[in-house]
Amino acid sequence: MRYLTVAEIAEKWGISPRRVQVLCRSGRIPTALKIGHAWIIPDNVSKPLDARFKNPIEKNDKVLKNIENFSSSSSSIGAIIIAEKNFNEDHTISPFFEIGNLSLIRRIIITFQQVGVRNIVVITGYHSWEIEHHLANYGVIFLKNENYETADRFSSIKIGLQFLKGKCEKIFFTSLQIPMFMPDTLKAMIQSDSDMVIPQYQNKNEHPLLINSKAIPEVFNYNGEDGMRGAIKSCTCKKEFLPIKDEGVLLSISNISCLEKNIEEVNKDFLYPYIRISIEKSSSIFDERAKLLFFLIKEFHSVQSACKQMAISKGKAWEIITNIEKQLNVVMIQRKQGGSRDRKTELTLEGEEFLKFFKEYEDDVKNYAIKQFKKSYELFKKKIEIKK
Repeated sequence: MRYLTVAEIAEKWGISPRRVQVLCRSGRIPTALKIGHAWIIPDNVSKPLDARFKNPIEKNDKVLKNIENFSSSSSSIGAIIIAEKNFNEDHTISPFFEIGNLSLIRRIIITFQQVGVRNIVVITGYHSWEIEHHLANYGVIFLKNENYETADRFSSIKIGLQFLKGKCEKIFFTSLQIPMFMPDTLKAMIQSDSDMVIPQYQNKNEHPLLINSKAIPEVFNYNGEDGMRGAIKSCTCKKEFLPIKDEGVLLSISNISCLEKNIEEVNKDFLYPYIRISIEKSSSIFDERAKLLFFLIKEFHSVQSACKQMAISKGKAWEIITNIEKQLNVVMIQRKQGGSRDRKTELTLEGEEFLKFFKEYEDDVKNYAIKQFKKSYELFKKKIEIKK
């Protein structure tokens, strides 16, 4: 059996070395051995649950308790939202600017989620921490463009495309400058079989753009100075300029008064079922937040990196993992020890199978809920019309 030092266990569990020593002295780690003045702990020992709380899953992080799901299906639809900096000339318009009681960035995310787009990546930079916590309940992935101050927007797009490549069949791209496109526009774009779909209103083209994953290599090959527009023009793939009746694809944040006039019409489409699923015993064991954590561990082979992408502390992540493994009596996460460069965290076979099971179960439930909601709501509207 391999033993770890207090410092190594502290890093693994995401707590302080002093806390590990307290756990050893109080007998909370029965297999820990004391050699001289130092403690050593078997590397297969799970972190003891925090006895100060009846349900460690609910301790702190109230903002994070209901993370929306993140699908990893290769046939799914993804979206990239560029939010790396304030974007108007005087820098007064930020992702948090509200129109119709919803911030710009939340409005765009909800619009995507209404049509089943759950693989949403937000590219951050300026005020990244605030954006992450502003969106903690929405189940999106955060990728920071570390060079946002000097880099152009095209570099942020590439970061998102690189992450979603191989995970999604089609990928939307938009910025916060065009926040009020309609769900029906997204549905029409998804139905197209073209490699690039650009919505067109009264012969004018704007956001969002939909790219088939097959076109990503051509986008990456573009080295001109005209950013995404230049990449679109240079691509030889099949393009479609899709005529739609949605003025929202043209309404820019630079014209606030025009957006506010349009808000009542847009809000008519903001009614949809919002389903959260969790597996429980006496308390929650596995939910959308745990699923997102498992997915990101599988993607980055690191708990620390997973935490960074979903705005959660490392200690909280290990609490979630430990609780799942204890309640289900299955090892879900396997940490491989080695040098600092080789040390990785992986899902076990059981962890991967459980993640797959939960996602398939969740998709079945949500698809049924959406279908049933539309059916029941249409019936409700007909009844109301009859009474009128």
